[in-house]
Amino acid sequence: MDIQNLLNSMTLEEKVGQMFMLAFAGSNPEQAHEMLVERCVGACYISQDNAETPQQAWDLTNALQLMAGSTPKKIPLILGVDQEGAWGVMVPHSCTGPGNMALGAANDLETTLKMYRVIGQELSAVGYNTLLAPCVDVNSNPVNVIVGPRSFGEFHADVAKHSRAAVVGAHAGGVIATAKHYPGHGDTRQDSHRLLPTVDRTLEELEEIDLLPYREAISAGVDIIMTAHILYPKIDPVYPATMSSILLEDILRQKLKFNGLILSDSMNMFAIRQNYEPGEAAVLAVLAGVDMIMLAEEHYDHSGAYLEKQRATIDGVLYGVRSGRIPMARIDQAVSRVLDLKSRSGLFDHKQDGAAVTIVGSDNNRKIEARSAELGVTLVRDAMGLMSKVQTSRLALIQAAPKKAYEILTRTRGIGPNQGRPAFDAFQEEFDRLIPGVVTFTSEEIPAEGALPAGVGAAGLIVVVTEDYPLPGTDFDTITQKQVINRLLAEYPEKLIVVGLRPPYELSDYPGLGTYLTTCSSRVCAATAAARALAGAIPCKGTLPVGLSAT
Repeated sequence: MDIQNLLNSMTLEEKVGQMFMLAFAGSNPEQAHEMLVERCVGACYISQDNAETPQQAWDLTNALQLMAGSTPKKIPLILGVDQEGAWGVMVPHSCTGPGNMALGAANDLETTLKMYRVIGQELSAVGYNTLLAPCVDVNSNPVNVIVGPRSFGEFHADVAKHSRAAVVGAHAGGVIATAKHYPGHGDTRQDSHRLLPTVDRTLEELEEIDLLPYREAISAGVDIIMTAHILYPKIDPVYPATMSSILLEDILRQKLKFNGLILSDSMNMFAIRQNYEPGEAAVLAVLAGVDMIMLAEEHYDHSGAYLEKQRATIDGVLYGVRSGRIPMARIDQAVSRVLDLKSRSGLFDHKQDGAAVTIVGSDNNRKIEARSAELGVTLVRDAMGLMSKVQTSRLALIQAAPKKAYEILTRTRGIGPNQGRPAFDAFQEEFDRLIPGVVTFTSEEIPAEGALPAGVGAAGLIVVVTEDYPLPGTDFDTITQKQVINRLLAEYPEKLIVVGLRPPYELSDYPGLGTYLTTCSSRVCAATAAARALAGAIPCKGTLPVGLSAT
């Protein structure tokens, strides 16, 4: 593919169109017609909202690529998805794996590579050619509300090694790989889907901690680096990373020697939208060094007016060029990187095989997924040796999360866990299979005051299962869960076991808790693994990927 000749033949509108990754609502590809055919947009962000099953995904990607192929230059599309363990597509048909933090707990690089190869193979089979993962954020802040299980952990050297393995695995699976969220979302307290976070790191701290995984990912050949909408005032006091030439050009390009594609996180996240107009935001990002602008409107803004914002954002860049604010050389540089990535990845020559969809959720892939989850199960504390008594005790099982908490898991319009089945349900099913006769209670049956159900007090051991899910722009109810545990801990500390189907940070809230098991994940495969570990069917081999006391 002669990239230079193709670039020289393109109009300004065609060039600028290639610099955008846009989302659309629903499963009808015609919703993308204006952007792909009239605007020559070069990439689509695809979610569960667009296709729920492997066959639907295959049909969709074929239709979208045919649409792109009908344009004068016939440039194929980058089709990107957030298949990153904690968030997923084609759920429950696909093998999402347990997520990065669980892989960090497993602490086996070959396992990480294999899991990402499975993810890549399943995406490639349906035409999703770009994995918007791995998250290589070093989760150094325990109260981080949006990264959590999406990170490999807190220890930057380990995160770096797993980041490399993930990139290698994704490439082996046949997809373009993305490292995110540059320069690091792990030390934030705020969710950038809601507002603009600030991180008080110096450049020296950033280089020592957060940039190490990027060095490894770049060394492994990562194709794309996605920016974060985060302000680092000690490095750039004016602009967030997405709009900072200091962070993108001076550090990422010059210091880290990254020559691939720089992609923005969604410019419709409120970190950007509350502070900049759509067109101005895109112009500032392009001037700073962003090569491709992503807008995933329907996932963050439920107003339904995302198409208008997409038009305004593209028009803003076009006006920026025509007014002389954006040099044509900057546009050509960005578009060259887009076209080069498409050429190097074989997108111009790719032909899809409809039979390949059968690999999604295949038996072999499920085995790899299950093994990945099992290796991540971690026994953090067992001060009174309760684990050895599980198989011989009368058990009460308590679901700490209230039923109404699960409603939001599939209500985020595509992005997010997309997990219609609560992790607890998978845990209960496997636990009941292995240890019959367990009596189960819901969160609603455990009052904050007054008498507890007789079956709880009569049990020899009480097992409480907690959950948490990283959700864009909203929170899973963990407050009620904490109330349940504190009530039981006050009355039955000597027989209480907590199983966290989530990152283990909650343990700091319960200094008197004697037994705590974590999966570092709320995925179904992790929940099943936790039940097997608690029942004694598998050993707990995981190690904490974050800084908690193990005693």
